[in-house]
Amino acid sequence: MPKLRELHALLKAKDPSYGFGGLIRAMNKRQEFLWVHEKFASEH
Repeated sequence: MPKLRELHALLKAKDPSYGFGGLIRAMNKRQEFLWVHEKFASEH
């Protein structure tokens, strides 16, 4: 497992959008989590 964590850290360092394709977690008015582009996070 440590090698996998090292790989994830390396990929994130090289490409900050690595992981969820640049999406961030936002909560809507019904207290549900959505994965949205950071540009639209304030709408939720």
